Order: sequence, then structure tokens, then C-alpha cells
Amino acid sequence: MKRWDMFSQFARSGNKNEPGAGYTIVEIVIVLAVSTGIFLAVVVAFRGRQSAVEFTQVLRNYESKILSMISDVNNGYSDYNGAITCNGVPVGGQGTNEDCVFLGRLIGVNANESVIYSVIGNRTQVIGGVSKDIEQISAANPRALYDSVAAAPIQYRFNTIARRMFVMDAAGGNLQEIGSFGFMSQIGGGVDAASSISGSRTTNLYYINGGTIATPIATLATNVNGATLLPAPNGIRICMRSESRAVDQNKAEIIVGGRLSATDTKVTIGGGPGSLNSECLRDD
Repeated sequence: MKRWDMFSQFARSGNKNEPGAGYTIVEIVIVLAVSTGIFLAVVVAFRGRQSAVEFTQVLRNYESKILSMISDVNNGYSDYNGAITCNGVPVGGQGTNEDCVFLGRLIGVNANESVIYSVIGNRTQVIGGVSKDIEQISAANPRALYDSVAAAPIQYRFNTIARRMFVMDAAGGNLQEIGSFGFMSQIGGGVDAASSISGSRTTNLYYINGGTIATPIATLATNVNGATLLPAPNGIRICMRSESRAVDQNKAEIIVGGRLSATDTKVTIGGGPGSLNSECLRDD
């Protein structure tokens, strides 16, 4: 009799119309399904927001590195301490060779990292048997102070990669693809012998003619010379992409110089048609 009463009580508890009745299995499954859906939606939204913050962080950090390069050039700072040779005179670290002059800083860009390095040149040249101060960067025999062992690469992080980089034309389009750019402290007439700013000393934007992001950074540095180091008066465009974000929000461009001053930068995050330069919108 006791066992029958227990069974009867159990049967009654399954009837939701009776006082004290519990939930049916179907109702429990529905509640769990709805709760799981809400949880997953929250997780997806959080991850999307997190990836957006991470992508922005990478871009702003990279922009800060570029601004630091400008500051280094303005202050004549070089972090290279190896042997330096200028006008055939080999001497130890920076500050010990009066035949050398610090010209500026370049950044070699690859898909997953970048490296910043200094550029030096000869302080004087002999013209008609007389030693004279250099007036154009091209005549200074510029060369990179790149040490692959001591180099400290800038890692983009958070699945961000650099896709392409261009020197820009006067209309804001892409003139040619490049792999390295930087800032030079202009001396005399700069690279262009016909420059009208002889005697001034300003910081200007330059690029290395030859190479792309696919070119090894050591090769980009080796390519630095008076013929390849050219001014970029219309600016530099760097196309970046996040591998962690949705397709319509995973692209960005960093503009250096251009319609801004030579030492200004601008970061734009987009992905939709017209939001960025067409090359920066490509998915390949």
C-alpha cells in the first residue's frame, strides 16, 4: 500500500494542473535551449567586441612606432652601436666617427612583423679637390645600419597582418607597391638637386624604390642607397587586415603623410565598399 501511494504521488507531480506539480521534460528542454542560445549570443558578441578592441590596439601601437621614428629623426637618435664606416674611415659606435652623419630612420615591413633601422651617410664629399659638406642625401652615399641579430622586430599580434604597402600619387591613389619607408632629416637640397629648400633642415617622408612586403627585411635594408632612397611627397598607404574579425570589419589602412603633413598619420578601419582604398579592401 505504501508503494502504491508513492507511485500515485509521483504521477500526480507530473500533472502541471495540480498544485505543487513540477515542469515537464519538454519544458525543461525548451528553457535550456533558450538559455543556451542567449549564452552563445553573448559569447559571440563579446568575442566580436574583443577582436575589435584588439585590432584597434594593434593599429594604434603601430602608429605610435611610426611617430617614435619621427621623434628619433628630429632628435638625431640612432640605436645602432656597431662599427660604422664613412669616407673609408671605420670607427666604433655612434658619436665616434666625425665623417658620418645620421640621416634618418626607415622601417622595413613584412606580413607578420616590421623592423626599424637607422640610415647614415658621409658628412662630406670632395668636389674639385675640395672637401665640402653634403648638400643632397643622394650624394651622402646613404646606407642602412641593419643588424639582423640585434634587430627587435615589431610583432603585430592578435592575428593581424600587413597585406600591402604603397607610395601614393598626387591624387591619393597608389603609385607603386613598396616594402620600406621612413623619415630623413633633410640636408641642403635633399634628394632632388633642384630642390628649392637648400639650407633648411626638416624631417621628410621617403621610401625605398624596389621591394614589397614579400621582400625579406634584410634585403630591403641592403637596397638602401642614393639611387633608391626617394622622397614620398604624396604619402604612404599601409593595408592591414585582422584574421580574427568579420569580413566586413577586418580591414584597415594607415596613411602616413600625403595630404596631411609629411609627419602626420591617419588610421581608418573599415571593410565595406568605399570605406578604404580598393587595394586595402581586397581579400587575397
